[in-house]
Amino acid sequence: MSRRTIVTAFEELGAEGLLETRHGDGTYCVFDEEVSARTGSTGPSLQLAQDQTQDSLEKDHAVLPFSRKGIDPGALSIKAWSAAAARAQRKLSTSHLFGSLPGGLPRLKEALTKHILALRGISVDPSQVIITAGIRESIDLVTEMLPSLRCVAGEEPSNERIRKVIERSGEIRPRYQPLAVDQDGAGFGALETAQPVDAVLITPSHQYPMGITLSHERRLDLLARLGDSDTWIFEDDYGAAVRYSGANIQPIFELDSRKRTIYFGSLSTILFSNLHLSFLVVPKDKVGPIVRIQEKKGSLASILAQGALAEFMDCGAFAQHLLELRRCSQINYTFLINEVRAKLSEWLEPIPIDGGGSFAALARDPAMDDEAVAQAARAVGIDPAALSPMYFDPAASKPGRGFGFMGTSPEQSRVAVERL
Repeated sequence: MSRRTIVTAFEELGAEGLLETRHGDGTYCVFDEEVSARTGSTGPSLQLAQDQTQDSLEKDHAVLPFSRKGIDPGALSIKAWSAAAARAQRKLSTSHLFGSLPGGLPRLKEALTKHILALRGISVDPSQVIITAGIRESIDLVTEMLPSLRCVAGEEPSNERIRKVIERSGEIRPRYQPLAVDQDGAGFGALETAQPVDAVLITPSHQYPMGITLSHERRLDLLARLGDSDTWIFEDDYGAAVRYSGANIQPIFELDSRKRTIYFGSLSTILFSNLHLSFLVVPKDKVGPIVRIQEKKGSLASILAQGALAEFMDCGAFAQHLLELRRCSQINYTFLINEVRAKLSEWLEPIPIDGGGSFAALARDPAMDDEAVAQAARAVGIDPAALSPMYFDPAASKPGRGFGFMGTSPEQSRVAVERL
């Protein structure tokens, strides 16, 4: 900058009482109560209190080791993301900022169409991709489109929070039909003996919390049992983008000739949690109803975040990020499961996985109080999830631990396993 610009800035700050010049010594910032009151700036004592409050909030809401919410920050190139976000903002028009964008930013819908074709082999029109602000909005849109869900079948154990979102979103509270999970994923024998179900909620790529991939045979078995029924399949492809071994298995969305499958995808779980972006892939005849519901309710997905992600994907940085994410996650996973085997084998038996960001370990003692262990673990700064509360039927529950590792480095894992 020119000397004149700097001198002017110093003069203005001096006139406001924020700077004082000491002859022969230099120019100093002024901190006193009078200046703070006059300018609205904060003095040292107030700033310290604010810093302490912020530190306390960050500590209370920190992502602890073993939490499945964590994402390895080393996998994301902040420089590449920032550059993409800056370029995207320059490309946004007035219509993007103030107009209606049914289903999301067209450019991002096109980028996601290419992504799911390359990663999962799903071939759809960009109009079939609906951008949302997270899994909660995705479920909310689907349950409003299908208001009469009286019975939903789902895995046992499973993510209790997803079940509760479904229960609260529709017009009626649906009954839950548990499907026991074994080494091949969920079993669907209960679908023939139970009352008819309106929807099946399944996480085929990485079943949470057990981490098992639903076998191809089981996917075909599910579709065979449903036959020509009107039962919907909600395919949450959690963990599909992070795979370490074995081939990707064809998604149910592509296998379902009935066109009664809705595919749920999350972007926050593979980029960063505060992105707050997810997407749905729906059959063509459901595009109109879903978009109309979203327009009526008002889309929650940030247009700035959508633009930044579209640019990040189009420039090739997203593909590079996925490669780095897999590399970091595989290192974290390999180290952690070996630590659990070496130091916790007296109490826990870990279940190996082919991909995803977490694995489970079953308790060797069926009487273990895994909830008490989880509470004690949080008290020492670690967060391994208890397995028993994730069972819908208490009589079928098995104690154990769920270990997330995407945001837990090998060094953090070593310390955390010692604490556990």
